[in-house]
Amino acid sequence: MARVSVIIPTYNPGEFFAAALDSVVAQTFCDWELIVIDDGSRPEEWDAVRESVERVRERAPHLAVELLRQKNAGVSATRNRAVAMARGEWVAFLDNDDVWLPQKLEKQMAQLEAHPGVGLCHTGFDLIDGRDVRSPGYGRRVSFHEMLSGEFGVLLSSSVMSRAALIEVGLFDPFLPGAQDLDVFFKIAHRHGLVYVDSVETLYRLHGDNASANYAMCYTEICHVLEKFRIWGEFKGDAATAQAARKGLRKIRPTYSNQAFEAFRASLRARNVSQMKNHARRCFSISPPTATRLFGGAVTGGLVKKVKRR
Repeated sequence: MARVSVIIPTYNPGEFFAAALDSVVAQTFCDWELIVIDDGSRPEEWDAVRESVERVRERAPHLAVELLRQKNAGVSATRNRAVAMARGEWVAFLDNDDVWLPQKLEKQMAQLEAHPGVGLCHTGFDLIDGRDVRSPGYGRRVSFHEMLSGEFGVLLSSSVMSRAALIEVGLFDPFLPGAQDLDVFFKIAHRHGLVYVDSVETLYRLHGDNASANYAMCYTEICHVLEKFRIWGEFKGDAATAQAARKGLRKIRPTYSNQAFEAFRASLRARNVSQMKNHARRCFSISPPTATRLFGGAVTGGLVKKVKRR
């Protein structure tokens, strides 16, 4: 029985899936099993997934590698099914376009052994684009209340979680497609705590299909998750938790208002009037002060005039 169950959900993963698999096989920590579940990819994509997994089996015949295909059910349901299949004490999630550096699992397991009873360990991570150009490192050591305050700092592909703790908190919520990972992080950190590997061990790939690109959905769902903890804190008389959640609700507004403004600018360049209106409305509804500053700067900088002259 492997100590770590590595879980990769796939859905039309494209050209980066093979690199994700290779990064698992390259781990210096070898006591793991791999579970890949395809969530109803197109036939040609499924063929590519199957061929990539078969190459892993050929390279590492001594390792347990499971490959399943199902009708499309969404990423939360797919991860939950994999957790139900997992045999390891720990589960490590890797999105099908992200990459681990070779010592990731080794460093995390050392941290977890040094802190018995902790439910989650995460690492620093870099943002990369399709050309594998790295950005400065992200992620940092955070406490539960710091996370609630808006210092999220945790990436799902950078995490290793206790399987028992994950089941205890109810797994991933299928009704939160944009914030199901944050919901789980909060719950596990609250009940069991978390530790951090202070080095970049994960590469998060940026592209147009990232779930975080849908800022409106993500903002609504993160507000929902934070509001749950605010209400819980007030009900339980836990003033620190309620206060941290209120701070988090305030802190995320400028970020998502700015994302709405960037979406407005993209629609403006494309001369999509209906989308321009939607993004502008969201920008002001999320954070009026931020929207006023951003749109004021755009007018002063002549953004609208420049676009009209093109």
